[in-house]
Amino acid sequence: MTLNVDSRAGDDCAQTPIPSRYLAMTLDEKILTCRDCNNPFSFSIGEQEFFLQKGLKNEPKRCPNCRLVMRVQRNGDDLNRTSEVSCASCGIPTRVPFRPKGYRPVYCVCCFQNKKKEDKEEESSNISTAELQPALV
Repeated sequence: MTLNVDSRAGDDCAQTPIPSRYLAMTLDEKILTCRDCNNPFSFSIGEQEFFLQKGLKNEPKRCPNCRLVMRVQRNGDDLNRTSEVSCASCGIPTRVPFRPKGYRPVYCVCCFQNKKKEDKEEESSNISTAELQPALV
């Protein structure tokens, strides 16, 4: 079964398979507090759908930046290889697991997901347009 959820805060509406036991739930964007840095962060509708789809029952306890730091430490990597930068789209500070060279834009998690969706939609529209055009021989 699929559930079509209204979009909020820039999240695009998407058809996502949701287990039937969750169909009665309504998904709203939630503001949670990070257990490490005590800063508020958004638990978007898209992330909630992902959690439901994967069968995850608990809400995230850490913001995306602290999750990245924990992942880097857990993998035994060096924290100095991560960088804190401003998102090229919305301007909020975000941490990335690489050192940007400066010639490509760097996005926060939300803007990156939105950009990825836009690129996928643009790619699918280009493919369908190309299929309609006759081949010149």
